Amino acid sequence: MALTPAVDQRMPGKRHRAWMTQAWMLSMAPEPMSRPRMPRMICGAAAMWSQNAQSDERVERVGSFMSKAMAAATDVEPIGGTPTAATLEVLAPTLAALPGKTAVVLATDGAPNCSAKTSCTASECVYNIEGESVGGKKCTSDYNCCDPALVSGPGPLMCVDGVETTLSVQHLRELGIRTFVVGIPGSAQYGLLLDQLATIGGSARVGEPKYYRIDDMESLSATLREIGTQVLVTCDFVLDQAPPEPSLVNVYFDQEAIAYDAEDGWTWTGAQTLSVHGEACDRLEEGAVGQVQVVAGCPTKQPL
Repeated sequence: MALTPAVDQRMPGKRHRAWMTQAWMLSMAPEPMSRPRMPRMICGAAAMWSQNAQSDERVERVGSFMSKAMAAATDVEPIGGTPTAATLEVLAPTLAALPGKTAVVLATDGAPNCSAKTSCTASECVYNIEGESVGGKKCTSDYNCCDPALVSGPGPLMCVDGVETTLSVQHLRELGIRTFVVGIPGSAQYGLLLDQLATIGGSARVGEPKYYRIDDMESLSATLREIGTQVLVTCDFVLDQAPPEPSLVNVYFDQEAIAYDAEDGWTWTGAQTLSVHGEACDRLEEGAVGQVQVVAGCPTKQPL
């Protein structure tokens, strides 16, 4: 994982903290599945493989890794703006080329900005939203501090860059890379945008808010560890031996069979490997599944 501050422009006035997109990369090769309790079945099972969605050993590895990554990320003196969209676009080819499973953690205490393409009203100007002053005058609804006509102001570079940032997060998702959004203290007033980024990035939490909101820096490590456990979840599985008859195998999520379906179920990818797809994979990645079981002995469940 590389950690790079998302600051490349210096703005007058307020200093803005920005920890930027970091991708961390762990080896996501699926681990062989073990064999505990059988799910309820009408026919007899000849063999079963089972794996918790998040193994304790791997979670501990991620917790240690995230702590080190956090230390590296905070060993930076932040100043300037937050060019989130531009940073994500620059990093996208590098992240897409990494082996294994890659994810982005976007932690911020404010709004994305620094886009030369953006212009805005006072309601979308970071200085106005955060109650700053320019030239000794308070930024208000009648005084747009992002107005390019203000010589002493920051201009449009301090407009909230929601559209471009959303498109950049969507681009990463199309590349198979999820973006986990963390709002540290100071970001609450941009909660609607952070919710949108988390949803589009494929990391929306159940309930509200959709992004990971922390109210004190002491809880940041625990939040990053929680995110790390989700990154570990994989939709690709390896069995320790090939089943005797592939057509008599079923995959269970928490003892509920899912259909053999390339769109929203599971399929074989090799004699001892299988993948989960579509909505079924989404359930795994969102943490909605506690245990995956592969059971041999009954005819494979087909789509309705």
